[in-house]
Amino acid sequence: MTAPAPLWKWVGGKRALLPELRRVVPAEFGRYFDPFVGGGAMFFDLAAQGRLEGGAVLADAAPAVVQAYRGIRDDPEEVIRQLRDLWPLKLAATMKRDEVVAGLFESLRAFLADAATHPSPRVAAALIAHQQLGFNGLWRVNQAGAPNVAAGKSANGAPLEVKVDADLIRACSVALDGVPVVEQATARAQLGLFASSRSTLFNKVEAGDLVYFDPPYLGDFDGYTPEGFGFDDHLRLRSIALDLAARGVHVIVSNSGCPEAVAMWSVEPFHVTRIERPGTVNSDTSKRAPVGEILVHTTRRTG
Repeated sequence: MTAPAPLWKWVGGKRALLPELRRVVPAEFGRYFDPFVGGGAMFFDLAAQGRLEGGAVLADAAPAVVQAYRGIRDDPEEVIRQLRDLWPLKLAATMKRDEVVAGLFESLRAFLADAATHPSPRVAAALIAHQQLGFNGLWRVNQAGAPNVAAGKSANGAPLEVKVDADLIRACSVALDGVPVVEQATARAQLGLFASSRSTLFNKVEAGDLVYFDPPYLGDFDGYTPEGFGFDDHLRLRSIALDLAARGVHVIVSNSGCPEAVAMWSVEPFHVTRIERPGTVNSDTSKRAPVGEILVHTTRRTG
């Protein structure tokens, strides 16, 4: 049986860090909350281990991500059909493959710029295809909220292809069954889910629940949403995390390993684990320098 796993590449995704994340997840927890879900590596890993019996709540500031997860959750067969309609390409005799792929990618960017207005299965198919055809799984938007990532190329310079993994889509749909996926207008508003008494879901976080914060990193790329995520936002995130920890909530935060982030999070009751992983963004793989990161956690690291 296919295990659930991320359906799209995501710069800042946590697949490479899962072995370290598993070491700081508490042995037992109630509901799981992930307000910066992105590619969903942590969520799907916990689901694959059967560790989400207490339920989960997901959120993201990118409408395309929210709509995509809803489409995968509610109608996986339509997502698969939509993807197969996109691919394989039907090449006209007078058209070159790279021209067709470039045209498809541009149409996907335009479609996802207004994702909130489209049916969720179509958005899911478009996002999966966009992330496979775009440069290195990068999701970046301009000030109008429209994706502005360049098309990617394979190692030999050929256009990329869209792969339709129907079994994986169905497995992810099962993992998402019954899981609320909440859309927020901005990344800052995601923190408001915890800070505001108006929140209908996240203010119900209880002692013993697990909250995983994976925000845009301090001092790093933050173009996932038009407004970015600055130093003051990170301070607010720390304040919320401290409040949750004081209430008996298990907290995990991932962030940059820059000195400012290390200093910010080196406070009780948090443990800070420094880790290093291979870089992923440079188009020349030989120039991808190691990336320093930290995991901040209230549960002591095992192993």
